Formats: sequence, C-alpha cells, structure tokens
Amino acid sequence: MQLEPSDSIEPTLNCFSKESLAKTDAMYTALLKEINSTFHKRPYLIEKNAEFEKNFQTVLVALNLSMYEIATKIDIYTDFTVYNQIRLELEREIYKKLQVAERLQKMENLLPMCRVFFANQQVQLIGSFSQSNLMKLEILHNPGPQCENVEVQKIFITPTSSTARPENYDTEILKVLAKYRTRPWGKKTYRDFDDKIWNLFLAINSEEQQFKKNALAAFKKYDEDRAILDKALAHRIAEFEKQIPNEKKSVQGRSYSLEKRIGTRNV
Repeated sequence: MQLEPSDSIEPTLNCFSKESLAKTDAMYTALLKEINSTFHKRPYLIEKNAEFEKNFQTVLVALNLSMYEIATKIDIYTDFTVYNQIRLELEREIYKKLQVAERLQKMENLLPMCRVFFANQQVQLIGSFSQSNLMKLEILHNPGPQCENVEVQKIFITPTSSTARPENYDTEILKVLAKYRTRPWGKKTYRDFDDKIWNLFLAINSEEQQFKKNALAAFKKYDEDRAILDKALAHRIAEFEKQIPNEKKSVQGRSYSLEKRIGTRNV
C-alpha cells in the first residue's frame, strides 16, 4: 500500500516558514530602528554629509518594507553598516591627523611653509567630515612632500644663534616615537617598553615641560639599559651556539668510550 502525504503537512510547513520569516523580519526591523534612533538627530560633523544622508534614507525606506521583502531589508542594513563602519574608521584617522597638525603649529621653530601647510590641512580635514568616504580617503593619503613623511628635524628652523636655546623636548620625543614606530623585535610586546612609550605619548600632548623632560629622560635611560642587556644576551646566545657542537662531540665521545668498555667486559 502506497502512503499518501498527509493533508496537514503542507500547512504546517507553510506556517513554520512564515513564522521563521516573521522572526527574521522582526530582528532586522529592530536593527534598522536602532540605526534610525541613533542617527535621527545627526551629529554636527555629519549633518551636511550627503553620502551619509543618502545611506540613511535607505534605512527609512527599509523600515516601511513588509516582511516579504526581507532580502531587501537585509541588504540595506548590511550596506549601511559597512558604509558607516568605514566612515567611523576614516574619521578616527582624521582626528589623529588633526591633533598632530594642531600640535605642530604650536611649535615656535616650525618652518613657515610647514606652518601654512598644516593650517591648510586642518581646514581640509575638518571639511572632509561632510564629504564621502572616498574623499576622506584621498585627503588622508595626500601628504605634503616637504612637511609630512620626512625626517622630523627637516620641518623645523635650524638655530643660527650661538646662544644656547632651551631644549625642545617635543622634537626629541617625536624623534623617539618615529624611531620606534616599528619595534626592533617585531610583533612581540614588552610591557615595560610599551609603558615608557605611552608616557612619551602623554608627554607630547602635555603643556608641562618638566613632565616632557622627565618622560624623555626616563625613556632614554631605560632604552640605554635595554640596549646593553640585549647586547649582552645576544653575546651569551652566540657563545652557547658555539658550545653546542663541542658538547655534542663530547657526549658522542663519552658514549663511544662507554660502549667500548661494556663490550670489553662482556668479552
């Protein structure tokens, strides 16, 4: 006897499919509502950003779609989330660059042409908050060939007077930070070293000259001691490496002698 499908199975499957669809729709609707709630009142820096507004309007459209258009809802949510994440990352980099430009302009011995460059750069960076992600990226990766990505000392006026001038701790700290932008030992982390570097970051943003002086002196002393210890350690490792072949030969010789003695006794 051949079994026929039950008439009650199809409605059950349809019911389950509809229930699952409703749950998925509810989840993405909640996520879209969260975006709407977060950006209903625009932060000042993005309220004139046409690209952001365009992406945000699609979120509002998605909120009015039915659950049978869930695929479109998911696409809109994903597109906005990716766009916004990239925007936030770019803006974090813009903030960092603004801080550097502002700090450099406070230095009295900055070259005039670089002072003008960083002043113009600040205006451009602030304006980029209302521009597209692509424009933000272009502005971030458009360095001045004479004032950025060059040796720090090249953007400052060289003293011509024989009179001793106060030490420029900012310049010295920037040199150290540039030197150790990449750690000598690669990706390994050393807490003591990172703590000293962090103190230099704090010092460069401080107005207290004594704090800058102390942080710089502490790092130099630590770095000198570290270099001495590293050199001594490297020397000891080299000595051990030289001894290893001799130790192997010695062990092999003793092993052969022992085997020979045992063989003689057995005879």
